[in-house]
Parts: sequence; structure tokens; C-alpha cells
Amino acid sequence: MLATLLETAWAFRVGSLKLNSVGCANDRPIYLQALRDALKDVVLTMCSDCQRRAETNPLRVLDCKVPADQPIIEKLPRNERLPG
Repeated sequence: MLATLLETAWAFRVGSLKLNSVGCANDRPIYLQALRDALKDVVLTMCSDCQRRAETNPLRVLDCKVPADQPIIEKLPRNERLPG
């Protein structure tokens, strides 16, 4: 409810508001594992930063700005796409 109120107020002033979440304490480990599983087969084709990030913090792979990595990143699981 609070998110809806904030979104409505923000949209009135600015135009739009998108909230991003990696889930609650129960969902986050499931999402991180899904991300790790998806990365294991493609990470060696990605930039060196993504390769490092996949090991240290897989969520950071989603922040990559390398154009060649974008098609791979678009196919990675997003928290809202996970069954649950």
C-alpha cells in the first residue's frame, strides 16, 4: 500500500517510478541461486568484469554496461520472473 501511494505521488510530480527489489529474506537466496545457475553456462563469454562479478556478487552482473553482454543479461532471470 505504501509503495502504491509513493508511486502515485511520484508519478504526479515526475512522471513515473519503478521500484526494484531482489526479494525478501526468503526469496533472495533462491533468486541468487537461479542467477548463479543461469550464469554458469554463459559467464565465460562475458566481459572480465562480469566474470569477476559472477563469483563475488552475481547481482552486479545485471549492472553491466558492455553492449556485447546486454543480450545475455536480458535473458538472465529476474526476481519477478521466478515461480513462487
